[in-house]
Amino acid sequence: MKVNAKTMKKNKLNYINRYAFRIMIASALTLSLPACHGKLNLEPFDSLNENQVFSDSKTLRNYLNGAYGTNTSGLKNSSFYGSSLITSQNYQGVDLYSTGSGSLSQYIMTANSSGNPSWTVAYSVNFIANKVIEKTVEPSLSTFKGEAHFIRAITLFDLARAYCRPFTNLAAKPDDPNTGLPIVLIASGIQADPFALLPGRATLRETYTQIISDLKEAQNLCPVSEPKTSAINYASKDAATALLARVYLYMGDWDNAINEASKIVSANKYALWNAAELKDIFTKSKTSEEIFTLAFDAGSPNSIFMTEVKSGMFITPNWLNILGDPINSADARKNHIVKVANTNNYRLSKYDQPVGTAFVDVRVLRYAEVILNRAEAYAEKGMLMEAVTDVNALRSKRGLPPFASALQAEVLDEIKKQRRLEFLGEGFAKVDIFRKNDTRPAITGTPYIINEIKPDDFRAVFPIPLAEVHYNKNVKQNPGYGDN
Repeated sequence: MKVNAKTMKKNKLNYINRYAFRIMIASALTLSLPACHGKLNLEPFDSLNENQVFSDSKTLRNYLNGAYGTNTSGLKNSSFYGSSLITSQNYQGVDLYSTGSGSLSQYIMTANSSGNPSWTVAYSVNFIANKVIEKTVEPSLSTFKGEAHFIRAITLFDLARAYCRPFTNLAAKPDDPNTGLPIVLIASGIQADPFALLPGRATLRETYTQIISDLKEAQNLCPVSEPKTSAINYASKDAATALLARVYLYMGDWDNAINEASKIVSANKYALWNAAELKDIFTKSKTSEEIFTLAFDAGSPNSIFMTEVKSGMFITPNWLNILGDPINSADARKNHIVKVANTNNYRLSKYDQPVGTAFVDVRVLRYAEVILNRAEAYAEKGMLMEAVTDVNALRSKRGLPPFASALQAEVLDEIKKQRRLEFLGEGFAKVDIFRKNDTRPAITGTPYIINEIKPDDFRAVFPIPLAEVHYNKNVKQNPGYGDN
């Protein structure tokens, strides 16, 4: 069906108006959010002018807290870290499946799929970050700008994980047009030029370049944090460094991944959990491994850990095979699964909470990942002794004997195995397969057939949301999805 120019312009303006309305409302609402989950600050938004908002530490903190969010907004939204961003990665890996999410496990995805991570939430968060970066000029408030740079970086990076090929994927073509994301770095120009909200997709390399630039600014400006304190619930220099190590690893930049990870290790601030701690470690908060954690409470429960996951996220035989005997294995991570009564099935129990609660903190960056990221970069460079030392640092804390090998392929395989054991249910599974150009194998022992997905399959990435490609004609759909 042909659409005339007048109709297209009207649709585009409708899109702009809806988008601008959403982000302005989200922006305004954050001003009434308190720094903690207490009573709402009832001072009306329109009683403060913009200069007051961005020149006072209290109002600026409240405003920026909107980016961290609740279960209905910000990074904690159920369509982002509150659920979909993590669970979609889990289901599309090889170690977990859910009886209620067969379509994701089978890679049956459309641009309207409800399980897709939220594009709108991410860009609404980015708007808040952009506003803080633009409008905060007081040198004494520069740490807030640092937090905003981190928030902009992590939202872009997480969108890239979902909607772009991994940088090292054999089909990535990082310098080709439309392989990355729309990069929006402005906030104040929206009213003057609403069409600035309709950028096309950058290249994948340009997207990663922006992420790295923001993280370096965050390293410079963010506050210093200490482990086991509430500081881990906000962006910090360490959080920026740990995320930068991950970004460089995903790009195949081994030297920089090692350098950034080593900054965290050499600081000697964080400690790996002991095997004895592991069984109920995810019911606790402010633990020794946490570098950046999104804290949820009874006022804003996240849906990852509600009934759907506790009763419906099952362990595949693939994961059980690498764990070994789930009863007698020496690996303490056996305590993160539990056998379902009257069946031969096991379910994920890592996030089981005390009776009467339905929330848990989401560990976005933790020390075990930093160790394994550095080990992988060492191994890829052929620095096998260093890689094995890092792997064994983790193995010893998980109740396992030392690993030994002088063969690069074996060391890399051990690192992959440790990542699967360690990060079960934490949202790494899918990207860990395709960034290493592995095939997501067929999975048996589930209620439905799950076929293999090769690393160059178009389904290795999500389709761009339908509303975005319909109303912003500058955004090109990912190949293979057509207009669906």
